[in-house]
Amino acid sequence: MKPVEAPLPKFLAASGHKGMVYREPYGVTLIICPFNGPLLLSLRPAVAALSAGNPCILKLSEALLATDELLLELIPKYFGPEAFSAVVGGRSARRRYRSLVSTLHEGKGSSARSMV
Repeated sequence: MKPVEAPLPKFLAASGHKGMVYREPYGVTLIICPFNGPLLLSLRPAVAALSAGNPCILKLSEALLATDELLLELIPKYFGPEAFSAVVGGRSARRRYRSLVSTLHEGKGSSARSMV
């Protein structure tokens, strides 16, 4: 991706400074969804990762069957599997994807430590 010029405060622009944004994707991002949080707590990081050019895997909680069914239906409908996908599972699913570059976990620290 090409660098994009970013706006700067007037005092910096007046002194000849220039702001540039380099969008460089990090790689696949694993987003682990909490079972007791709002859906936006999971989707907001996915939007940020996708807009930065990173493919995402959304690890859904097995406790929310209706939400899981809806997301498993909608995500493949609007996104290619190489850009955004969703999986359902417990600890085994987390461990399967733990080697990914970036992992976002919302929840208890004990379950985050179990991934390491």
